Amino acid sequence: MPKFKLVLVLALSLVVAFGLVGTAFAAPDKGKPVTPGDVKQLTLVFYQGPPSEKGKPADEPEPSYVLIGLKLYETATYYVNPEGSGVDPEAVKAAIGASFEAWDEVTDFELFNDTVGTTDFRGREYDGQNAISWVLIVPPKIVALCTIWYEGELDPDNPARVLEFDICFNMWHEWGIDPDGEGTEYTIDAFDIQNVATHEAGHPVGLDDLEEEQNSEQTMYGSTTEGETKKISLHPDGDIIGAQELYGAPAE
Repeated sequence: MPKFKLVLVLALSLVVAFGLVGTAFAAPDKGKPVTPGDVKQLTLVFYQGPPSEKGKPADEPEPSYVLIGLKLYETATYYVNPEGSGVDPEAVKAAIGASFEAWDEVTDFELFNDTVGTTDFRGREYDGQNAISWVLIVPPKIVALCTIWYEGELDPDNPARVLEFDICFNMWHEWGIDPDGEGTEYTIDAFDIQNVATHEAGHPVGLDDLEEEQNSEQTMYGSTTEGETKKISLHPDGDIIGAQELYGAPAE
């Protein structure tokens, strides 16, 4: 690789890795200003391998879901930029659409618009658009991340309002789509887009990462591996209960 290109790649990566509030590419101004004190920001990071336990005692049981203290009060429309995924763009949109729909199917509130839009934007910026894109992120241990802008205080009993979210997948990794939907746990030598997107979509829904090994079967468990597909299906004893606590169960 020419020296100037290597320097550019490293520079863009460092912006994403150490900013975690910035993006690798500048976003257009869509006329939605951030008002200090009114709009707050939270970034959740999805790792490869076991997540950090943040010093929690080993004998402290973890619940099967954890609420962040925010939620969607309006149906969210989101847009996908598949560039950088290495996968057919229409297949990417279909996989991500299925990921978001998984949460809609278990709640009594339409969380996300059924139509998957497209965008040229890449990265994270509070700009009036919920965007899903691929960018370079370091360290490579990070598989994806979700940044949420909200107003109010993080309080599970009185959730803050989600204003906007952006999800970034790490271009350092190989990405793919499980060819048979979800037949077995490990099927491809790449990170499964739908598997990771279902986890990431759970954050604007209002669910936090889980860190203890006892919850490793949950969609919201805070790490993943290449070829994993089990997070595509929401776990009935955790993920679904958490979502329904916030939005209610669908009518029978």
